[in-house]
Amino acid sequence: MSQPALSDDAGDFNLPDAIAEALPHWTQEAREELAERIHLEARQACPAGFTHATEKRLLELFVHRCENPVASEPSIPLSLVEKMRQSLPTLPDDILGRIAPLVAAQLQELAGEALTEGVSDASLEEFEKISDHEMEFVTGWLEFHVPDFRDRADFGIAMPASEDPDLVLAEYAAKCWLEVNRPDYSMVVELCVDRIMSVISDVVAQVGDAALVTWARMESGAVPWVFESLESAQLNQSRLATAIEAEGFQEWATWASTRRLFESVPLRVRAPRR
Repeated sequence: MSQPALSDDAGDFNLPDAIAEALPHWTQEAREELAERIHLEARQACPAGFTHATEKRLLELFVHRCENPVASEPSIPLSLVEKMRQSLPTLPDDILGRIAPLVAAQLQELAGEALTEGVSDASLEEFEKISDHEMEFVTGWLEFHVPDFRDRADFGIAMPASEDPDLVLAEYAAKCWLEVNRPDYSMVVELCVDRIMSVISDVVAQVGDAALVTWARMESGAVPWVFESLESAQLNQSRLATAIEAEGFQEWATWASTRRLFESVPLRVRAPRR
C-alpha cells in the first residue's frame, strides 16, 4: 500500500482533514486523539512558533509506521510463561501478557548470542540455512546427522498435526542442530531466562503496582503507536512526557516513564553483575 499523498503546501495543511484522508478507517474519536497528540508534539518541537510543516511531517511518519509495522514478536513458550509466573507471582495475567513479549525477545537475542559462542563458522552457516528453511539442505542435514529422525517419537508427534511440513522439518532440524553443536543448550537457555527475569523483577519493583496497571492498560490501546512514530522523528520523549503532564494527563506521563524503564532492560541484562 502506498503512503497517502498529503498536500505539498504546508501552509494549506489542515491536520484533522489530513488524518481523515490518510486514515479513513479510523473512528472520529481516534482521529481526534491522534490530532491532539501530533498537535502537542509539534508545538513542543517548535518553541519559537507553531508550524504546520512539523504537523505534516509527524503525520507522515505515523502513517508510514502504520503501513510498515515492526516484525512480529517471537512466539512465547508455555514454559517461559510459567517461569514468569514463578518469578512474578503477584502480577495478574494481563500484565504478565504485556511483559511476556519483551522477555521472549530478550531471551531470543541473549540465548542466541550465548549459544553461538565457540561454534565454528561452518556450523553457524549450517544453522543459518536451516533457519532460512532451505529445505534441500535441511533434509540432507537431518539425513546425515540424524538418519533415524523420521522414526523418533517427538518428530512423529509434531509432523501429523502440522499444516506446514516444511516448517516442522526446519524447526526439528534446528533442535537437532543444537543437540549436536550445543548439547548444553538447555542449561544455557535456563541461565539466560534467570538473568532476564532478575532484571525484569527489579524493573517491576521499581515501577510499582499502580504504574504497571496504568502501563498495561494503555499499552493495549492504539495511542502508543503515536508515541512510537513521534520517537522516530528523534524528538525528546522526556520533553513530551513533561508536556503531557503539564496538560494534566498524568496517566500518559506514567505510561511514558514506565515504558522507558522497560526499554532499559536490554542494557541492564548485559551490564556486568556486581
